[in-house]
Amino acid sequence: MKKIFFLLLTLFIVGGCNANGQSAEDEFNEYNNEDRIALFEKSEKISDMGAKLIDKYSEPEKAQTYVDEEILPLLKDVKSQADNVDKKLETNEVQELHQLFLDQVTTLSDMFELQSDMLELQIPPVSEEDQQKTEELYPELQQLSDEVDQIGQNYSKKRKELEEKYESS
Repeated sequence: MKKIFFLLLTLFIVGGCNANGQSAEDEFNEYNNEDRIALFEKSEKISDMGAKLIDKYSEPEKAQTYVDEEILPLLKDVKSQADNVDKKLETNEVQELHQLFLDQVTTLSDMFELQSDMLELQIPPVSEEDQQKTEELYPELQQLSDEVDQIGQNYSKKRKELEEKYESS
């Protein structure tokens, strides 16, 4: 009798994990074709802004202002939107996929915050101490950049796997 009760309880719990009845396939298709697209559009803007930032490096004060007033607020907006998406996800597969996106946004924010700090150190007059500190921070910046790239690759791989699994695009 205990085994039957335990089996029924387990089935109830597992079945209850998808209380709204939305299948992983349906949730993935909604995520992939709606939520991801909205997030991707803003992410593309951040990518474009990163390229524009490079053009501003010759003027560190303007570059820092650009990071602090343009890039970081947009990243905060993307994070907020991504958090809202996260709250509505129900299935583990889609939650795991989306968590990669959240991790990437967080790491990207960390990277740009560090870049802002480094740019501040490069606003003239730059002391030897400021230059030394910038050089010490650079490997951390590079590591964060590599992490952003790796997370992005993992996200793309996982998304493609789910697209193939659910015959979606």
